[in-house]
Amino acid sequence: MTGAKLCTLEDIQDKAIDSNLLFEENFGASRRGKLNELETVLIGVKGDKQAINEMLYKLDYLSKNEAHPGYKSYYSDRLSRLQGKACTIYVGGLTPVEITENRDKIVDALNSCQTSLKSGILPGGGTSFIHALKLIEQVELSNKDLNVGVNVFYHAIIVNIIYKD
Repeated sequence: MTGAKLCTLEDIQDKAIDSNLLFEENFGASRRGKLNELETVLIGVKGDKQAINEMLYKLDYLSKNEAHPGYKSYYSDRLSRLQGKACTIYVGGLTPVEITENRDKIVDALNSCQTSLKSGILPGGGTSFIHALKLIEQVELSNKDLNVGVNVFYHAIIVNIIYKD
């Protein structure tokens, strides 16, 4: 729907996504998103039109030819959602706490994206530390005590970057 690349278990190595997946063309897009405790609605998705039309045709065929009323209702509902260019993200987990945590992660990601679109994208804290290190390396003060303070600050930043976990 959104044009995102599906990440399978083969793509994940040692609980980290392979770096060749982290390109802009692998992420999907939508014009707007709304969410609440029970559902997420993406509006104005920007996926491949041909793939969406193929899915519409497949769901139309399945909804017309399905004998079981439950499956027929599911295919019909899915077809109407796709024709309206909206979808639902179901969040699961083994415990209620895990479900809530996963849902909160999705809510945080969506809110971060909305904020960055409104305010512009800024580098994260780790990036600002790296830029600060470059500037601190150039600082040379005549006072030895101030130089000691600058060195303490420099090493504190390095420790923070290395032992961030």
